[in-house]
Amino acid sequence: MARKKKTTRKKVGTKARAAGSTRTPNRTDDEPIEITLRTPDGEIASKVQSGKKLQDAAYRWTYVLRSRTRWRKERRAREDLAEQGRTALLDLGLTEADLEILAQARWIEVSIPYAREARGWEARILPWEYLLSVATMTAGRRHGLTVVRHLDRAGPEPEPFRRPESLSVIASAPGSIKDRFDFTTECAMPERILFDDEPVVVDDDEDDPDADPAVDDPVRLLEDPTLDEIAAHIRGAQPDIVHLCGIDNHQGVDEFEMPQPSGEPTGDGMVLSWQETGSRRPMLAAAFDLARALSGGDAADDDAALRGPGLVVYNIYRSAARTAALTVAEGAGAALGFQDTFDDALAEIFLADFYHALRVSQYDVHLAFATAWHLLNTSGRDLRGSGVVLWSARSIAEIGYRNPERRVAELAELVREPDREVLHVNSASRARELVKVTVEPKTRINYSLLHNNRPLFEKFELRRKPGRVEDVEVIVQLHAGDEAPRYRSVLSLNEPVEDLREQIFLPLTWMRDGGFWENVRSSLFVQVTWRGFDLYKRTQAVTLLPADEWIDTDENRQSLPSFVYPRDPAVGRVIAAAQEILMGLADDPQQGFDGYQSVDHEADDPTELVDLQVQAIWQALTHDLPLGYINPPPSFSESAQRLRTPSEVIDGRRGTCIDLTLLLASCLEYVEIYPVLLLLQGHAFPGYWRSEDAYHDFMIPRSGEREESPSVWQRSPWLVEGEAAYHEVVRQVHEGHLVPLESVWLTQRASFWDAVEEGWENLRVASEFHSLIDVLSARNHDVTPLPIRGMRE
Repeated sequence: MARKKKTTRKKVGTKARAAGSTRTPNRTDDEPIEITLRTPDGEIASKVQSGKKLQDAAYRWTYVLRSRTRWRKERRAREDLAEQGRTALLDLGLTEADLEILAQARWIEVSIPYAREARGWEARILPWEYLLSVATMTAGRRHGLTVVRHLDRAGPEPEPFRRPESLSVIASAPGSIKDRFDFTTECAMPERILFDDEPVVVDDDEDDPDADPAVDDPVRLLEDPTLDEIAAHIRGAQPDIVHLCGIDNHQGVDEFEMPQPSGEPTGDGMVLSWQETGSRRPMLAAAFDLARALSGGDAADDDAALRGPGLVVYNIYRSAARTAALTVAEGAGAALGFQDTFDDALAEIFLADFYHALRVSQYDVHLAFATAWHLLNTSGRDLRGSGVVLWSARSIAEIGYRNPERRVAELAELVREPDREVLHVNSASRARELVKVTVEPKTRINYSLLHNNRPLFEKFELRRKPGRVEDVEVIVQLHAGDEAPRYRSVLSLNEPVEDLREQIFLPLTWMRDGGFWENVRSSLFVQVTWRGFDLYKRTQAVTLLPADEWIDTDENRQSLPSFVYPRDPAVGRVIAAAQEILMGLADDPQQGFDGYQSVDHEADDPTELVDLQVQAIWQALTHDLPLGYINPPPSFSESAQRLRTPSEVIDGRRGTCIDLTLLLASCLEYVEIYPVLLLLQGHAFPGYWRSEDAYHDFMIPRSGEREESPSVWQRSPWLVEGEAAYHEVVRQVHEGHLVPLESVWLTQRASFWDAVEEGWENLRVASEFHSLIDVLSARNHDVTPLPIRGMRE
């Protein structure tokens, strides 16, 4: 396809830079700004002013969004958050009439003035998409909603986005990151959709980074670049669209333990290569520095012919609040980013739909974004709290949309049109050309993960070219002793990318005779065929781990509630021994273990009888069934520990800190008092919620600090971790909703309240806190006890 010679470009964003962008986003400029909420026809629905109220809302709702895995399936928590969202907007100055206007709109634009980064930052980081969505639901909205953001920057009026003549793809996976992430398929996706079969030119001229590419090369690829190399490339290539894929700074710190400035929280941005010549070690590139590089760098200030790209797309986590916003502030026409973490396969589907919609809409960025969001929203997936953000230098008021929902529906049909054609195949090579299979099995298989329906694979993705692919057969077979549990499925590929990790499961009957007592070397067979042609066929060595082995890793830690056994026979013995103690403590011969039914809201101490039930269990274990401390049983896996059942602890009269923690949690769950497992660095102890209301209150995240960008995020609904979670836990303890217990004090015959006091002491140092695991929430998400009783017998 022929390309026209590039035209001279105007420079934008100069006044914004001259006004004083800053690299210290947490420094606040007190001069307020006014945020405008408007509908597609340009009607101003309401205005909000920046300041302390908006800052508090930004901190609060950012934390809520980043903790969404905790509440997204809790109906009561969702309803409470919706009402809180409505109250938050009213507190910011909106009226009930404003909310009714917004509830009728299918599009809402949030227009935010920009002069410098420190001024009005709270308006940019607030998750408007989620807040407006839940608040308008309470005002009667019953249709889909698209929220777009307008960055009203200083400088000349932005030019309309036009048909792109050039595309630059920046793929960054320097150092060890490349061992885990492969962006080859994603790098080809925007080119394939926007430029058909135009060739990709790899920009690897390190000798002359300012070399100007030939204008006939519309697509260029930069791999593992530095900031300077990005800036030089932008100045030379002047691409209309830039697509970036890689990992964000928070992911770099959390998963790759990358160093960060001492004493400073991790800032938003992207992992790139070090600036040193010839080095491709990973480094954390700040959002502002990356945005500046994408505008051409400092040298661009003197180049009157240069402007930023028309569109920048970030396929990286946590790229919306600062990285994409500052990219528009520094000169890009529009930028797309993700609010928080986002399922990788869904992100690829969304971006493919976005690029298709961009093309069929004649390159209308707003309509393309709304179409892709509409297709994702109507796909049947649970997207509560998830967010994709479009920042644009042009306002929808300038464009003037009329009846945009009808246009979006038409575009959605055009985007999906190529997928209606059924693809046929007549050779293995053609089949592998049309469908790409990526399979990465776990090399160590833990029984508790399979029991809890955790994925057997790190990756299992099928990518197809446009068109329907039917009758794809998937076979997975694990060799386990004398048996070979097998999964087989025949499916149609309805999406450009199908992620099968959550769909593949194996029967666990091979564990019925007791499973394995030590590691077993075995193999996993995977075959994917289409119409009789092999797309993938491989056998890989795997290690099967013993059923009672728990590995303290990010993934395996989530399975710890499966080692809480309320129906273990020893638990009944403990409760029987505690019965008489409870009657004595309550001074009531009729008192029994009735969990939260004993809560009396009219009493001076409503939860007194709950505490007495726990105290009776404690005293039964310290006096009737005394225990001692012992080191963990031997294990031959790194970071692994063999966990004892309650029967093993009681019969053997000894246990480790985590054994004793799981024993107490099992007893509490047996009497329907909700336990938690508290993990420190190298230690574990239990706790319990004093009422059902206390448990439900915790399901609604409340940050204990004004923490804008927590350095960690919630991996599962039942596990909260990190400094922000620490403050939540401490607040619950101080308010009397959560009671911690030092379980090792069972071996010291300590009193119940001394154990509570020591539990408080455990939480005094924030740096020692690791996480809280809520057992009831885990049960609500099908994390159930292992069938270990039969194994022991």
